[in-house]
Amino acid sequence: MKKLLEGIAYFKKHKREECLSKYQGLEKGQSPYALFITCADSRIEPHLFTLSEPGDLLVVRNVGNRVPKYQESREDVAIPSAIEFAVGVFSVSNIIVCGHSECVAMHMLVEQSNEKFETEGLSTANAFSQTHVLQQIENIKTYPIVNQAIENGSLQLHAWWFDLKNLNFYRYDQKENTFCLI
Repeated sequence: MKKLLEGIAYFKKHKREECLSKYQGLEKGQSPYALFITCADSRIEPHLFTLSEPGDLLVVRNVGNRVPKYQESREDVAIPSAIEFAVGVFSVSNIIVCGHSECVAMHMLVEQSNEKFETEGLSTANAFSQTHVLQQIENIKTYPIVNQAIENGSLQLHAWWFDLKNLNFYRYDQKENTFCLI
């Protein structure tokens, strides 16, 4: 807690004035262009890595960047609410699901399943993490509001994966059927 309070004090003294201009007008509203769904892992920082500004991204984080199917959304309302909010209220043009390497949740799932995922150069857990991101994209497609926005051309879905060791981002390329370096 001490570190957090010291950070706030430092921010107020050294960064607040610099950031005020970025926040001018945001008290009146926001117009994010993307919903960024990622893991709750403390090493993942969407705003830092994408160089986005306040108001650019709606960010939702949970363990393993899980998105329930629309039919399962009664059990976990946080992600479904964020999807409805992002697409229905803000008309975001992009939804990104971003998984990452060395994800503890993926390691645990792989250990429990004893299943092997083969992807050249990746550990089983990291290969599973990439497969998991693609499954979450499929789950997002079960939302009627998402399908409607995709059909009218106002929304695109993106599967990303972040390599913690090398600080590289990859995007899924459907034509190549693989994650490609961004």
